Amino acid sequence: MRTLLFFGLLALGAPLAAQVSVNQDNSAPDPSAMLDVKSSDKGMLVPRMTTAQRAAIANPATGLLVFDTDTESFWYRDSGAWVNLIAGWTLTGNAGTVDGTNFIGTTDNVALDFRVNNARGLRLEYAEEFDPFFGTTVAPNLIGGFSGNSVAAGVIGATISGGGKTDFKNAISAPFATIAGGFDNTANGIGAVVAGGSENSAYVYSTVGGGRNNKANGGTAVVTGGSDNNATDTWSTVGGGALNNATA
Repeated sequence: MRTLLFFGLLALGAPLAAQVSVNQDNSAPDPSAMLDVKSSDKGMLVPRMTTAQRAAIANPATGLLVFDTDTESFWYRDSGAWVNLIAGWTLTGNAGTVDGTNFIGTTDNVALDFRVNNARGLRLEYAEEFDPFFGTTVAPNLIGGFSGNSVAAGVIGATISGGGKTDFKNAISAPFATIAGGFDNTANGIGAVVAGGSENSAYVYSTVGGGRNNKANGGTAVVTGGSDNNATDTWSTVGGGALNNATA
């Protein structure tokens, strides 16, 4: 009877000054609520309509709530606009994104981690560098693979694509250097590259293609692979094999 009386008053446009409880057990409304709907086996339905019908509502009040059957989501009115209650990114894909406006990430300079089975698989670290001639360069560091892989503080534009293991991490200590994979590899000079393998190291603009315990310590030096090879002078090259030392 109370339910019928409540909706009857609404239909007549009569003002309700008291709190109202809609239930089946005659319990009183919560003191903080003007309308208290209570049920253990039923829900409450808000108006359901298409996007066009929602947009056609004349002078919608702030806080107005409807269910849009086209987007299959709830929408509410705020600051003169309709707002989707599930406006965040969904797990089944997203449509209507705007390049340069919508993004996944942060708006501060705190590093962002991506995890799988709660283990870090990829880390993005904000990094910037000021040059008096060219201004500020923002070039975040990308660190994949083992969670212990690292880029030294103050370095920008570095990339560790993956690899690394406990006690044998991959590490970069210079800007714009790259380690593609493997483990226990280091890139110690600007633009240095280690493509893989283990225990390899590269210096300024030098490259180690792979293998084990190879060192390209000369500027723009190259060791393509093998083991225990050293390219120690500028522009020196070791094509492979083992225990080779190139000085020019």
